Amino acid sequence: MINSEEILTAVAIAFPNARVQSLARLKGGIEYIVYKVDFEELPAVVFRGQRNHLSPYYGPQDFGDQLLGEIRFYNLVSHLPVPRMLYFEPDESILGFPFAFFTCLPGSPLSKLMPLVDQPERSRIMKEMGRLLGLIHKVEMSRVGRLFHLDCPAWGEYFSRQLEDRLSTYCESNLISPRDLKRLSAKAAGIALSNPKLLHVDFRPENLLAVLVGTSIKITGIVDATNSLGGDPAFDLARLDEGIGLSPEFLCGYSSVHGKVDRRKESFLLYRLESAALLAWVYRCSANKNFRIQRLTSLLKKLEQSDV
Repeated sequence: MINSEEILTAVAIAFPNARVQSLARLKGGIEYIVYKVDFEELPAVVFRGQRNHLSPYYGPQDFGDQLLGEIRFYNLVSHLPVPRMLYFEPDESILGFPFAFFTCLPGSPLSKLMPLVDQPERSRIMKEMGRLLGLIHKVEMSRVGRLFHLDCPAWGEYFSRQLEDRLSTYCESNLISPRDLKRLSAKAAGIALSNPKLLHVDFRPENLLAVLVGTSIKITGIVDATNSLGGDPAFDLARLDEGIGLSPEFLCGYSSVHGKVDRRKESFLLYRLESAALLAWVYRCSANKNFRIQRLTSLLKKLEQSDV
């Protein structure tokens, strides 16, 4: 954890002449500590930081690298409503943790505003979400993988490693056999991709900011791009599909700028499997545990039947 005194020290380093009025804790996903910093005279900013540590699921975490990847994502889509980096310290030796400050975009999480509007407006916003993700996917990348990585594997190799990492934890519980794990990993390695695109990887209403204008919603920000990478746009869509689902309105908005999505392809099922394994781990201690395990088991069976 990072306490408020440490955040104030980070503020003093980044904005030495500014006087802080208040700090407010914001939701920062699974890993990050996020605060809104209000100044007496300057516009508010957002602090994002975390101590480097060893995650039981993700392994060694270098948050300086992850912040660098997030900054690169925002630079690549600066034509869209995204934060702008104001100060970045990747070295943990300064305060004991990497951190960055970003511009503070107006609005609340879209997920909080959606229940406040009628169905036609919710449908319109889902279509706009699809259009925004389609615009992100139009950004061409020269390589695949995380935006801070220097290595440049083939997409199939990159995804195969990730899928194997996600599924290996379930070998211990006999949900998947080592033989099936190798079979699925080999399938993933065979996925070819000649034209990688920019992916957000966590594109959902909780990571979109919006404001309510009368009875309408206006999206004001795309945030939390920590997991962004270069790769297959279908991977991004599968992550969303396995999480909250892909509505017809969303797909309509997406296809208007990026073409139609074939969700029946084996590669799309493999992408969903990776997401299902991740979500089963995330919700392993929650009331959704059984539901998530059932989703994972269902996809394993579906992929097994595709081999018959």
